[in-house]
Amino acid sequence: MTIPPFASSGKGEGPAMKLTKPLTASLSEASEFLADRLFQSIMEGVMVTNVEGKILFINPAFTEITGFDKEVIGLTPRVIRSGKHSEAFYKNIWDSIARHGQWKGEIWNKRKDGQFYVQWTTITVIKDEKGKPLFYASVFTDISAKKEAEQQLQEDLRLARKVQKELLSQPIRNQDIHITGAYLPSTMIGGDLYVWYQLNEHEYSLFVLDVMGHGITSALLAVSIRSLLRSVLYETVKPANVLEKMNSHVYSLFKSQQATLRTYFISGIYVHIDTDAKQIRYASAGHPPGLFIDYTGDVTELESSCPPLGMIEQIEVKEGQFDYEGRAVLVLYTDGLIEHGEQTVGAAIEELKKMVRQHRHLESEQIICQLLKEKKYSRNPNTFEDDITIVTAILY
Repeated sequence: MTIPPFASSGKGEGPAMKLTKPLTASLSEASEFLADRLFQSIMEGVMVTNVEGKILFINPAFTEITGFDKEVIGLTPRVIRSGKHSEAFYKNIWDSIARHGQWKGEIWNKRKDGQFYVQWTTITVIKDEKGKPLFYASVFTDISAKKEAEQQLQEDLRLARKVQKELLSQPIRNQDIHITGAYLPSTMIGGDLYVWYQLNEHEYSLFVLDVMGHGITSALLAVSIRSLLRSVLYETVKPANVLEKMNSHVYSLFKSQQATLRTYFISGIYVHIDTDAKQIRYASAGHPPGLFIDYTGDVTELESSCPPLGMIEQIEVKEGQFDYEGRAVLVLYTDGLIEHGEQTVGAAIEELKKMVRQHRHLESEQIICQLLKEKKYSRNPNTFEDDITIVTAILY
């Protein structure tokens, strides 16, 4: 059997050229010497077996990771098996090697002291010039710490999602109004948010916002905007003033961070409802149009009248206002609901209008369920590209 010149067993220097070898050594010997030194010094564990599966060579990193030294020479890789994988798992590995000459993936193994660990592994078949397998080389890295960090991150995100969910407003239902909402982040947490307040016996404020992007940064920005809104509402409930003040705060937050300004923007729509006067006032900053469906089925779009919040220092907000009578439906949403599939945004909004008009006689929660169903959205995260928020208010 031909022994690879770069390989040595255990921690020794190997059979290749010594450090004191004259500089007149042949190029072939020098190459062997460099290959052996590389084999000994790389941080990845290396294990070479023959075609019968007997371990022929290991490197120092193998010993450092597994705890096994040259006592494994002549044994099979079963000596480090964890027992966490089925025989079918290993069969798939060898099937892949037979088809492609290589396999890459994660394997749980066991150290000499019995401790389990997970490694990222590449197994490659080494063939002779006629294509006949001679050896199998396994190169691996211990990724246990990385896996633990990923698991901790997932736990943190689950907690953050729970906290974010608890910040969402609870439904309001009385003889004048029924408000409810649904928030579906595309990842564990996201940048959409809805919030509403009952200001007094007859007045209500609703706000839906969307921080561009999704993930931790967007979620933190959304939560900060929620806190900001509450403080602004102590000063004014007039929609135009609310958005102007919020824009000023958001711009101040980002003005020294030009990179952030280029990366993030915040769209939002604010609606003030007076159920005694039967009046709605609203303002929208770069946000998809809200939909108001009156008792006859006519649809009014609550359109945007200014740029998204925080993009420029001062904005001039045009406020919309109209009266209503009888039973009516208000639907606010983020662009994740309409930017779906191959439809244009305009076509998606028209489709949404038809859906809301068709289901306007349902209760608030039922309308949301129908919209998600007909838009073919699941309530599970990671099943759509962008965060989705829907708020419905039934006015009586």
